[in-house]
Amino acid sequence: MNHVCFLLIILWELVLLVMAWASITFDGADNFLAATFNAPSAGTFFLALSQITWTGNDTFWSSTGGATEDDWNVYQVSATPQIGLFAGNAVAANGGLAVATFGILAATFNGASSALQVNLGTPTTGDPGAISGTGVKIASSGDGASAFANIAVKGIG
Repeated sequence: MNHVCFLLIILWELVLLVMAWASITFDGADNFLAATFNAPSAGTFFLALSQITWTGNDTFWSSTGGATEDDWNVYQVSATPQIGLFAGNAVAANGGLAVATFGILAATFNGASSALQVNLGTPTTGDPGAISGTGVKIASSGDGASAFANIAVKGIG
C-alpha cells in the first residue's frame, strides 16, 4: 500500500472517530463556553460541529478581550446554511455545512490569505481584517450576551 492511501485511511478513521464522540450542545438561548489565551495575529481554528438550527449572525467562535469583544468571528451569515468570517470585514461565506449535519470547519484568519473550509470542500477566501484578543467564546458573541448559536460541538482546535 502506498503512503498516500495509508494516510487517507488514517484520516478517514480520525474523521469517523470525531463523528462518534459525544457532543456539547448549545441551545441558542444563553449557553456558551469561554477560554482565555493570547490570540495570535494569524491562525487556523478548527471546530467539529453541527448547526442544529440556523439564525443569521449567530456566532460559533468569537474573540474576547480585544479592542472590541468581537474582533473576529466565525458566524452564520446571509442565508442558510452559510457561515462566514469577520474581523472588521464580513467575507468568505461558505454554504458547505448543511443544517443538522456534522462536519469539520477550518477557519484561517491571515489577512488577505484568510479562508473558510468545510470538511475537504473548496475553501472560500477573503480578507476579514486582523485578529487580536485574549480569549475565545464558543456559541456566543465575545461579550457573552448575544448571538448565541444553537450548535452541537464535538471538537475544538
